Formats: sequence, structure tokens, C-alpha cells
Amino acid sequence: MRLLSWVLLVASIALLTRPAAAAQLGFVPTEPAVPLPAIEAFDAQDKPVTLASLQGKPLLLNIWATWCAPCVKELPSLQRLAATLPGLQVVALSVDKGGFFQIGPFLAQNGLTTLTVLSDKTSATMKLFAARGLPLTVLVDAQGKEVGRFSGENEWDSAAAKSLLVKVLGSSLQAKS
Repeated sequence: MRLLSWVLLVASIALLTRPAAAAQLGFVPTEPAVPLPAIEAFDAQDKPVTLASLQGKPLLLNIWATWCAPCVKELPSLQRLAATLPGLQVVALSVDKGGFFQIGPFLAQNGLTTLTVLSDKTSATMKLFAARGLPLTVLVDAQGKEVGRFSGENEWDSAAAKSLLVKVLGSSLQAKS
């Protein structure tokens, strides 16, 4: 019992003292990198978009919903990230069943007018990525392979997040001042 208590104490101290960026971001690498599942989503004009069509440039795919408070909180930082890291595609994929009928007004009301948003009204994305909750953010390399993921809310335009994105996705991501 003492050994177990000692191990738990050491583990707790390690978690409390690990680097702030890792603790904040919760990055989990996907090793080996795996191709994205075949997902079809829709743009605001209800035209189909496959994730495979986004290949060629690193991608941050954020899976979210309007009813998810942490998702809503992090969306503005995703919009700011997209504006300051031009080598990165930032796509917010909503799993709201109402599609753009529901998310369109939400985006306008919250000033999210420059964020690239797609819709998956069937929520198939949740199953294909084995998502346990929202938000789920998946990092994809230029070849269309998942290289890591984050579960939960993050401040995507923070220096720590940008640094980690550049480290994971490559130096082709250059931040604007």
C-alpha cells in the first residue's frame, strides 16, 4: 500500500511540474501516422467536401458543436490562428444535426466570419475518429495522414500552441506577427 501511495505521489508531482505547453495542450501523437478516414462533409453552400481534397498543406481539423461550451470558447482562437499561421489549413467541422441552418446564424452572431467551417449533419465523424467527446482536434500532415490529436479545449493562437504546431507539422508554418 505504501508503494502505491508513493507512486501516486510521484505521478502527481510529475503532472503538476511538467511543461506548461504540454499540460495545456494535451497533445497525443499518432504513431505511426495514419491516413484520414473517408469523410464527406458539406460547405455553407451544401456542396460536398472530402477531407482528402484538403491534402497538400498541413491541416488542423477541429471537430465541434454549437451545444459544446468548450468548443464555443475555443473557436475564436482557431479563427485567430488561421490568420496568423498561413501555412496551416484550419477547418472547424461541426457535428450539429441542423447543419448550416443551425451553425450559420451561430457563426455570424459570434463574429466567426473568416473561419473555414464544414458540416457533418450525420455526426459520422465522431465515430470515424473514435471521439470520446468534444472538442477533438486532429493534426494532419501535408500527405493527408493524422500525426496527432488533442481532446478538449485549447487556446490555439497562444505561443505554446503555435510552437507545438510548427514542431509537429513542420517549419513550413510561418507565423505572421
